Order: sequence, then C-alpha cells, then structure tokens
Amino acid sequence: MIFKKYFIYYLVIVFLSNAVILQSQTFEFEYSTSDDDCLKDVLQTEDGFYYLVGYSAHPGSDKHVGLVLKVNPHGKLIEERLVEIPNRTYEIFSIMQDTAGSIIIAGKTCDTSEAKVNVKLELRRLSYQLENLDSATYTLDSNRRFGGLGRHIDSNRISIIGSLYSDFAPIVRSFVFILNTSFDSLKFNHLENFESYQIQPLGDTAFWSVGFFAGSTYRMLNSMLESIQTDEVPFITSQCFGLKWDTDTSFYMAGWTHQKNIGIIRQFHPMESTGYLHNTWGNQDVWDFP
Repeated sequence: MIFKKYFIYYLVIVFLSNAVILQSQTFEFEYSTSDDDCLKDVLQTEDGFYYLVGYSAHPGSDKHVGLVLKVNPHGKLIEERLVEIPNRTYEIFSIMQDTAGSIIIAGKTCDTSEAKVNVKLELRRLSYQLENLDSATYTLDSNRRFGGLGRHIDSNRISIIGSLYSDFAPIVRSFVFILNTSFDSLKFNHLENFESYQIQPLGDTAFWSVGFFAGSTYRMLNSMLESIQTDEVPFITSQCFGLKWDTDTSFYMAGWTHQKNIGIIRQFHPMESTGYLHNTWGNQDVWDFP
C-alpha cells in the first residue's frame, strides 16, 4: 500500500484552512522514498508546525515501522523519525496534542507474520523534537487482526476506540480504553458485533460512538463503557469516512450511501433521531468516494 504525494498534499490543504498561524500561501509537500509509505493522521501545533504520522515498509516486507514527520509552516520537511519495535510490525494511526511541547501518538503492534495477530495498543509521548518521553503498551487480542482506531483527548483523560477482526464469531468487536494522560488504564471494555473508530465523551458519565459499515448505528455508553442506548444513523451511510464535532454534542459526518452517493449529515445531538440535516451528491450508477 503506497500513499505518497497526493495523499499528503490533501492532508496539508485541509488543515491549512484551520491553521493556528495565518498562512500567506498554499504549499504542496511531497514525501518520497523507495519504501511503501502511508500517512494516517496530521496535527498542527501552536507554533505552526505540522506533525504527520503513519508507517513505512520495504517493498514486499510484512514488517512495518512507525513513521513521524515534522513539517514547518511553509511545507519544508524539518525532521523525520522511523520508530521500530523489534520482531513486531508497528503502525501509527493517530496523533494528539499533549501539553505544549509534546505530542501523543497511538497505534498498534502485531506479529510480522501474514496473520498479523497478537495485537497490542501502543501509546507514546514525543517531544516536538521527536524524542521519546514516555510510552505504554496494552495487549488487545492474541487471535484477532487490527482494524483501526479513533481517539479523543481532553485535559485529564484519553478515550480510545477501535476494532478487531477474526474468522470466527463474533467476526468483529470494538475495544474501548479510557486512560489518564500518564497512560494509566482507567477503564476497558469490548463491544461485540460493533465496529467503530469514533468516540466522544458526553460530560463525565457517558460516551458516544458511531458504527462504520452498513447498518451503522449510534451507541451511547455509560461510565462503565457498557452500551445503554442504540439508534440508527439517519439516512444510513454505508460507510462513515469522516466526522467533525462543532460543539460538545453536535457534529458533521461524511460518508457514502447504499446508492454509492456521497452523503453528509449534520447531527444536532447523537440520540435525537429528528435533529439532523442531510444531503447527498452523485448519481446512483456512479461510485463517489469522499
């Protein structure tokens, strides 16, 4: 899997629209190597620098290493770091702003075998100079494969949700972690037959998540991370490709519909089935992807 020039260019342009430091120009940033490189997430810090995370692998290799890039506000690569874990595949999926001067990256490690099992959650705190400050590892499953993860961070906790797959029932299950900012695990639970990469705390006593594939549902979780309420996503999208919260309880969600059209929903509250706006674009015989 190779995502180089155009994938990176798209990320940079999106984040320029919300830049902390006013941009006087639009730039294109290209990261090109002889390896297979994939970038999964990007963050702009208060000093205007961009940090991009993902993974890299030699062509044909089953072993991936974590990849972290630092780019200045003008699109120049300042620093890069490959993070290797011995005898393990390591892929970074997400980056979060820590206190000023440091960032938090979240990803998974697994066997280097084709099965890619024995999955673990890997958390690391890096300085703006990409030096390792702290880390923690949590075992997720010995027989399942990793699907992906989503996260939310606030002043005193990190919320992480992700999915695991297998060839036996249940085929898919989600895992939910609540940790403090020192990476100590506070709560953990599995949600069977549910795939999600989105989580949002709703105050101190509940959490919200959304399913990813066809038949998507919203789920409300209580303080023990148990599912207490489920509601169907209005105008169900076959897949949710992106979600952006604009308040603590309202968000925009983009995906594509069963008719393969691009769809967008503005949900005013996660569990109000009538409180939303919806629109689609495209023809029924055309596959449109966000």
